[in-house]
Amino acid sequence: RIQYSLSKFSKCTHAQGIISIYKGWIPKIKNDKSFFALQKTLNQKNNLTDQIMNFKKEMKINYNLKNFNITKKYFNKITQSTSGTLENDPIYKNKLDIKEILEQSI
Repeated sequence: RIQYSLSKFSKCTHAQGIISIYKGWIPKIKNDKSFFALQKTLNQKNNLTDQIMNFKKEMKINYNLKNFNITKKYFNKITQSTSGTLENDPIYKNKLDIKEILEQSI
């Protein structure tokens, strides 16, 4: 959901938007059952988070929000424009979670 709002404030593609928030998003989901399921499916014993981040570096897609000139001054607008049924997403408890993800993704 966040990546759709990012495109209103930057020229990042959908994929770049998703990748740019991984740094803040992955720590939020790493204790969710779906993340554990992914780790099991990939047969990873530990630290899938580090492996994802290293993969981004190796592929030269280690984007963050700064790459798209998204700074803290946009966070409130991005947070407020992120919509949809946030209750259906296990990591979103409220809009503060979105802002925290953005803050960790600089």
